[in-house]
Amino acid sequence: MDRLAPTVADDELLDLIGKVLAIDPPLDSTSELRLRFFQPEFSWRACVDLAVEQDVLPAFISALNRRSLLLPVPTTLSVSVIR
Repeated sequence: MDRLAPTVADDELLDLIGKVLAIDPPLDSTSELRLRFFQPEFSWRACVDLAVEQDVLPAFISALNRRSLLLPVPTTLSVSVIR
């Protein structure tokens, strides 16, 4: 039996993930995404949950990193992990 794609409750969030995963994104799209991520109604939890449901989380994280859209790791956290 073929595996069916999960139902998507938030089409806008799916579109956002698609924009992050774009192969050849327009130059201004990274700035637009950055602005979207800082909107009060944006939920990283919902975005990550949807990426997991769609089986694209590793690609999503890689694309966020490649486009410099990931938040930096706090220096206190990175120092405590190294010790």
